[in-house]
Amino acid sequence: MALVNIGTKSALDVVAEALLTGSEELRRAAAEALANDPEEGHPALQEGSGMDDILVQHATVYGLKRINELWAIHILEKMQVEESEWIVRDAAQQALEDMQITPSSIPAPLPSLEDTPWLIAFAGEDGIGISDKDSAEEMLRKALQEGSEEQQLAALSLIQRRGIANVFPALYHALYSGSPSVGQAAFNALWHLATAGAEIPDPAMFGLG
Repeated sequence: MALVNIGTKSALDVVAEALLTGSEELRRAAAEALANDPEEGHPALQEGSGMDDILVQHATVYGLKRINELWAIHILEKMQVEESEWIVRDAAQQALEDMQITPSSIPAPLPSLEDTPWLIAFAGEDGIGISDKDSAEEMLRKALQEGSEEQQLAALSLIQRRGIANVFPALYHALYSGSPSVGQAAFNALWHLATAGAEIPDPAMFGLG
């Protein structure tokens, strides 16, 4: 935020570099900071929303969400419908839903886990259906352990947003997966679960740590 407020080319270059190469959390922070700069930041977010890099696209959703302008809403609507990556579409959908909630409103509940489109599609790859919450959580664990990086990130986003605490040891395996983006997302999910009061087991219980 401070670098964007400084506004020099070198300061903005650092923020742009963070958006392109940083950890998931750093990319998101960079995108949200760029939302404060209509002259340079807004065009950067427009460009980032159309890039082939899924992590850049995912981060730009959070920046666009902070811009209360029609063009930003149109980009999010386009991403929600047209993007090929489930994690980007899911994030865009959530952003649009959040933008419709005023501070005095009571947030609407999230759709049920078993109705999550990308999770249904993941199960369908193995010819498996999702019939209830238990089967959806089991498929979520499988996505976290066996899915692509995109699917792992989508699973971790769901775990964090919904406060799903019964996905060990899959969550720890994601933390130690070797992928910086997946590891950071797993750490974020664990941190949110802990602050919400969930009992976090010692990773040594699962042969990790």
